[in-house]
Amino acid sequence: MEPLEMRGGLFYLNDEPFSGWVKEMYDSGQAEVIVRLKDGKRDGLAMFWGENGQKKGEGFYKDGELISGKYWNSKGEEVETAEEALE
Repeated sequence: MEPLEMRGGLFYLNDEPFSGWVKEMYDSGQAEVIVRLKDGKRDGLAMFWGENGQKKGEGFYKDGELISGKYWNSKGEEVETAEEALE
């Protein structure tokens, strides 16, 4: 599959807003992101992992807007923000 392109806040495939599941991987083969897109926007569940395989976050999106999310730091402790999870 061709790589998705982001334009104007939407994800496109072959000049059409993309709908479906997207999986991004680290070079190591570890999953980095799994997210559902609808009409080019995040819609539904999204999950994020660190390169070590530890879950960093998960969120639920509706029409491109984050409705709810949970985040974990490198020790596996729940934290308040995505920024804290990246520290």
